[in-house]
Amino acid sequence: MEKSELLSAFESRVGLFEKYQGYIERAQSQSSRFAKAVVEKVVQDNEQKSLEVVLELIPLTADMDEVVQQLSSERAALQGTVQEAQFQLEELELRKEIGDLSEEDFETEAGQYRTAVSSVDVQVADIETELGRFQGVISRWQELGTKAGVLQSESADSRADGNQPEAQPDHAGGGQREDLEIEDFGVEDVDADLLSDPGLRPGSDSMEPIEAEDDSEQEGGDVPQPSERGRGAQASVAISPKAAVSISEEREEGFEVGDLDILGDDDEVELGAGDQAVPPEEKSDRPRRAVLLYQEGTPEEQIYPFSADVLSIGRGRDNDVQVKNDSKVSRYHCKLYRRGPNFYIEDNKSANGTLVNGELITERRLFGGEEVIIGETFFRFRILD
Repeated sequence: MEKSELLSAFESRVGLFEKYQGYIERAQSQSSRFAKAVVEKVVQDNEQKSLEVVLELIPLTADMDEVVQQLSSERAALQGTVQEAQFQLEELELRKEIGDLSEEDFETEAGQYRTAVSSVDVQVADIETELGRFQGVISRWQELGTKAGVLQSESADSRADGNQPEAQPDHAGGGQREDLEIEDFGVEDVDADLLSDPGLRPGSDSMEPIEAEDDSEQEGGDVPQPSERGRGAQASVAISPKAAVSISEEREEGFEVGDLDILGDDDEVELGAGDQAVPPEEKSDRPRRAVLLYQEGTPEEQIYPFSADVLSIGRGRDNDVQVKNDSKVSRYHCKLYRRGPNFYIEDNKSANGTLVNGELITERRLFGGEEVIIGETFFRFRILD
């Protein structure tokens, strides 16, 4: 996509998001004049529209950040050229002062450098103008998203300097990916209760989790026991922009483990029966949308859209979700993928295994609502429709 097309597409979606948020604010301001249920219905409809726009903005934001980084690099390179030319001019002036260079020769050689500096100054000015347009609309989106609670606040200085997260390479079958990094799990951050667990102390009867190898995956390995949510160290997530979209509990779909009955060999099930059965002709051919949530229900909650066919998780930088400095996570720990209308998770022979709702899995279908644990990192899988 050309830079002008990218900027136009991004600006239009930011405008839509701002419009829907305005509707929400105005509807809430009318709560004293209209029934509560009516206000909530209007707010909910516009929140859903806002979420759909956010899911479109996430990949576009990654492209915008890439353009900003490219323009910043070009500007830095040109400014380096100017500095080199200015250094040469100073050298010529010194040679002229000490008599090593005549006035005529000085003017001839200095004129070339002055022309080069003037030309570069024009190029730098053009780049700064274009860079200002991109940074301006990104800042506008950052302000709107932070106010609406779908983005974490981010230092404006880091964007102005063009210090954007490094883009990750695309994966087969996938589109543009973002660099999703989970920051350091420092040893000093781990709760003392977790370290005091007798099942995890060296010398106990149960084997403790092993650290994943950096350069190669280990076959098999011991499985870490799931701890209570919130007892372990928490990590901050950096997104570019790192969108933290709150998913309403009212939209939770799928099954929890307790919702499923175990069927025997002699049991018969009539598929499609019941009041909720949908005729085949009414089903949409549009792919189902899903998200992976980190730290659900906390201020640090983040959303990773499952927009392609595969979503890989691990410590390696070329994963779609990169977990940094969790020594229990392998380089290519596991992957989520879709097969037709269904979603699955598969462990990549990781050292410490992958847990789904507390059970060690090799491969399993996901219905939505499952808790996924790798190492000491917690995620929640949600199906949106």
